[in-house]
Amino acid sequence: MILLTFCLCAPKREEIEKVMEDGVEVVINHLEPYKVEGNPTSFVLEEIFTIDTEKADVANTGLTDINYFDVDSEGSIYFLNEQSKENFILKFDRDGNYVTAFGRKGQGPGELQFPIFPLITGQDEIVVMDQGRKFVIYPKDGSLNKEVLQDISTMIVYPLENGKYLMGKIIIDSESDYDRQYHFSLFSSEFKELATLGRLRFPNIRRGKKLSGITPGFLWSISKINFYVGNEERGYEIKQFDFEGNLIRKIRKDYKKVPIPEEYKKEKLENMSEMRRELTDFPGTFPPFQCSFVDDRGRLFVMTYEAGKNPGEYMCDIFNPEGVFIARTSLGGSIDGGIIIFPPKSKKNRFYCIREKESGFKELAVFNINWDI
Repeated sequence: MILLTFCLCAPKREEIEKVMEDGVEVVINHLEPYKVEGNPTSFVLEEIFTIDTEKADVANTGLTDINYFDVDSEGSIYFLNEQSKENFILKFDRDGNYVTAFGRKGQGPGELQFPIFPLITGQDEIVVMDQGRKFVIYPKDGSLNKEVLQDISTMIVYPLENGKYLMGKIIIDSESDYDRQYHFSLFSSEFKELATLGRLRFPNIRRGKKLSGITPGFLWSISKINFYVGNEERGYEIKQFDFEGNLIRKIRKDYKKVPIPEEYKKEKLENMSEMRRELTDFPGTFPPFQCSFVDDRGRLFVMTYEAGKNPGEYMCDIFNPEGVFIARTSLGGSIDGGIIIFPPKSKKNRFYCIREKESGFKELAVFNINWDI
């Protein structure tokens, strides 16, 4: 009788709704998070320091603006200084102290001219794209490791441990209904395209297509073992691939549609030429998501358009590595025109996000994350 009473009163583990489609698992998530044993349901952020471009000692390092950044496994922070006249990559340690600069401006080995998107790989290598067809790989000390020239026009390159590459391939086709496309694809070590994992398309106005007045809902993120891609064309659905290009599962979620305010439309249209205004339409609601990032525990954070608790913040959905919606919180990021331009990041129980101060200067805020199970 005592054993029976215990069994009846013990909390039941919530059953996760899943279906199979064409042999692929689909995790069905709803508006409220699942309660999964052993998974944290919330966390508290404790700010520990900022790297403030308004401060003279930071500006003297050459860091006068913050857009692109990434963090290695030791907590060192790497910034792209786009306006540099000497070195494009600036390194700070885990306590926010300036360490060194590298990625010299020029055309020689390891030198850069128009770099974008510095990324930190799982091996703590810094990968920088330059002019769409060249990428340079640096170790943590900034010395030259590898430089590659390839024939594919790309905006993102991420070397994998298996020798393959994840790349954002640029396709221009003036005869297509979508004259500009970005294909996020898996490539071999010889840069042969193996599989297209996702794509972002822009309408061709020359073929009578209307432009969207908002940034398309598209996200991609890389964990230690997986690649995630989502496209608003399929609603709130995120595909999870392994590094061989195999589709592991689809992650779906119900979401609240956020109407686009008339004030937002008016402000956007005021900044356009008359011709562009005539070619622009606004959908009724924002896309289901803005951007995403993955922490080193494999949790996927998806920034939505739902207003957060504080100005400049949005609600963020958090999924465990199995695609289950486990938590929701309010987070900020680098805001431009009402959307997050550069997503936050999380490494080793720390959270990093760009903030714009009232003075107009930007700072990188660094927090400790205290998870509550």
